[in-house]
Amino acid sequence: VGCTAAELDAREVSPLACDVVFDALSRSQSGITDKLGCDERRASYETAQGGFDADAFEEDLARGRASVARSYAIYPGSINLVSLFVYYEYERLHDFHVTTDYLSSFVQRFQENLSALS
Repeated sequence: VGCTAAELDAREVSPLACDVVFDALSRSQSGITDKLGCDERRASYETAQGGFDADAFEEDLARGRASVARSYAIYPGSINLVSLFVYYEYERLHDFHVTTDYLSSFVQRFQENLSALS
């Protein structure tokens, strides 16, 4: 970190630093975590000599980021997958004419509008 504990203790605590530490301690579990687990993780951030173990801290931050990424992939991803399936089935029932008809009319209108500008 580049500072002694006394130097860090003299600094003002920023809300961003609190958020980062909380994310590491809770591993980004949406703010729901048990005290014992947080205490164990905080203790794991100390080296045998009493210093700060940045690797352990970074590993917990990475786990939190992975948890958030999985959540974003599952929730919105599953809705998009269902939407894609419904769209595909609708198109399949209509022999895929809906999209091709729309695209051809769009291209035609675009060309008409473009020629009107000339």
